[in-house]
Amino acid sequence: MTSLLNRTAKHFLAIKAARQLKDDIEKAGLDNFRILAEAGKSIVGIYLEGCSPEEK
Repeated sequence: MTSLLNRTAKHFLAIKAARQLKDDIEKAGLDNFRILAEAGKSIVGIYLEGCSPEEK
């Protein structure tokens, strides 16, 4: 029984850690967009700068 509880606890903690990591990654991405917006940079403009003339 103890083994089952240990495995369940480890599984629960792994899921919780994965969710926290996902949230941190999403927050970092949103922070980058906010920094670009505050600097007056257009995300679409940055994308188009990296495209070839055919893709534009």
